[in-house]
Amino acid sequence: MLPVMSKNSALTGSTVDSPADQLLRDSIVHRDRAARRSRRPRDLLPYALIAPIGLLLLAITVYPTIEAVHLALTDSSLQDASVERNRRAGETL
Repeated sequence: MLPVMSKNSALTGSTVDSPADQLLRDSIVHRDRAARRSRRPRDLLPYALIAPIGLLLLAITVYPTIEAVHLALTDSSLQDASVERNRRAGETL
């Protein structure tokens, strides 16, 4: 930890703090760390609320992209798939 100059040390040029100054500084640092720890779950709440819709939007955009790449790289088409589906539906009737 870097030494912090107290009010008196600015006049004398010394960087040694009194025990009371050290205790005060340590308590402030401890309080700040405790406050940051207690805020962490609340800081994640907005992300937790947005995550489901983000995943849904990701799925809605990724699946058609993968299907388009699949159709582009193979010798199949959407029309062939619908004809095959109709043929199977006619067989079951």
